[in-house]
Amino acid sequence: MHFLRRPISLRQRLILTIGAILLVFELISVFWLWHESTEQIQLFEQALRDNRNNDRHIMREIREAVASLIVPGVFMVSLTLFICYQAVRRITRPLAELQKELEARTADNLTPIAIHSATLEIEAVVSALNDLVSRLTSTLDNERLFTADVAHELRTPLAELQKELEARTADNLTPIAIHSATLEIEAVVSALNDLVSRLTSTLDNERLFTADVAHELRTPLAGVRLHLELLAKTHHIDVAPLVARLDQMMESVSQLLQLARAGQSFSSGNYQHVKLLEDVILPSYDELSTMLDQRQQTLLLPESAADITVQGDATLLRMLLRNLVENAHRYSPQGSNIMIKLQEDDGAVMAVEDEGPGIDESKCGELSKAFVRMDSRYGGIGLGLSIVSRITQLHHGQFFLQSRQETSGTRAWVRLKKDQYVANQI
Repeated sequence: MHFLRRPISLRQRLILTIGAILLVFELISVFWLWHESTEQIQLFEQALRDNRNNDRHIMREIREAVASLIVPGVFMVSLTLFICYQAVRRITRPLAELQKELEARTADNLTPIAIHSATLEIEAVVSALNDLVSRLTSTLDNERLFTADVAHELRTPLAELQKELEARTADNLTPIAIHSATLEIEAVVSALNDLVSRLTSTLDNERLFTADVAHELRTPLAGVRLHLELLAKTHHIDVAPLVARLDQMMESVSQLLQLARAGQSFSSGNYQHVKLLEDVILPSYDELSTMLDQRQQTLLLPESAADITVQGDATLLRMLLRNLVENAHRYSPQGSNIMIKLQEDDGAVMAVEDEGPGIDESKCGELSKAFVRMDSRYGGIGLGLSIVSRITQLHHGQFFLQSRQETSGTRAWVRLKKDQYVANQI
């Protein structure tokens, strides 16, 4: 039984099938010829006994006998060829099925061919094709893995570099600390660090130059002012307009010096935990009130506001507050109120509101630039809001300037990030 179940070759199947067909039809032909020959012999013998035999009759009988033998032979040969054709077609049907299966496949279909045949040749061809497909699939998988690994090796340091650059603020010019085994990435990071280093050096030189110029200007201006005061006492000359002009120039130089120092204050990266009410607003109250007294203005502090802690530099934040209050003092009428407000709104918000004429909000962006003033009739050179904008930037905050909605006046406010460490402790 095991021998019968074992698949045989296509050649053996064809030989056995055609041999069986020929054997069967040969047996049929022999039987037919034997039957026809017997009948003809009997008729011939009967004719001889009846003495009716003559040459013409004999030839007719012979032709009939030959015809009776040829017709079955031709029929049997035709039938044999037809049956052999059908047998060969049936035997080669697995090849047609295999062809149809391969033609119907798409380029990305690399699954094994599921055709089971009892023919050894078909099984061998299908097995060889499946082995080829398996090796091809393995090769393609290895190429995909290699491509994915290469892309990952390139993408990972690039993603880290992108994340590092996106997280940086405008004032963070420290070297980029990304180590990669890829030479190209290392070269890019090294070039960026060289660029940042040169940029840092250039900015530091500019800040130092500005600070030196401001310092060198302030000293002789103070000396000129002192000489004018001595002349006024000695010769009783009215030098008040000149002294006022010198004071304005000295204030401008001081603002230039503040703007230069603001960029250097955070270079060491030492941030402090600063309480806006306790460390910024209250220590500045006396100085700000004295300034507002010149125009009979009143400074109003936050009403029972909870203190808010931010991370930054208290000195710079006091400078920021002074410039906001000074700007409100300059553009507000005499006897008006200037309010400092403190609140939490997606961070720490410190606002200064005045009762002046308000501003054109379409020019808010221009007003925060250096040397831009809202009204040329007032003193100053337009550095106050520029200093505020710069200090806010150093604290990773936002600066806003807008007209008050409920009444006339201007609202200038900054939003700073709350100290995360203190917030977590609370």
